[in-house]
Amino acid sequence: MSEGEKNESDEMGEAANLATEMATESDMMADALLERVRENPQQLLKGQFRIDAYNSKQPLADKPW
Repeated sequence: MSEGEKNESDEMGEAANLATEMATESDMMADALLERVRENPQQLLKGQFRIDAYNSKQPLADKPW
């Protein structure tokens, strides 16, 4: 194996490791968000209602519920 092939192989291995780490971190963040939804689904719905009201250009009420 030549020096260039070895360096290319090492770089590919590092890229694969980085991709795996990023996927693992992304999974952990998604799990944390899902846990927050399980703990307080009301917060998710309130946020969605606010986004929908904002997108429909209606004024936001102080206490819509």
